[in-house]
Amino acid sequence: MKHTQEFLNWKYKISDIDITKIDHAFIMDYDFWLRSERKCANNTAIKYIKNFKKIMRLCMANGWLSKDPFLGYKAKIKEVERPLSYKG
Repeated sequence: MKHTQEFLNWKYKISDIDITKIDHAFIMDYDFWLRSERKCANNTAIKYIKNFKKIMRLCMANGWLSKDPFLGYKAKIKEVERPLSYKG
């Protein structure tokens, strides 16, 4: 929620937005903001977007949204190889 509020303030200079105003362009701008302004790595940005997507799905299930703003949005988690820890 904090990231979304910061994004709204950064992009639109507002603290809240009507749920019906969220569209595909909003999602793409949010993704860009997470990666550029917040300097989130790919997997972190996708995690925030996925959590936001869950909220949008609940809104659709309740009938508050007529169409899914995530249609056409694709994101892939990148496999991260962590080095084995060395205990010397």
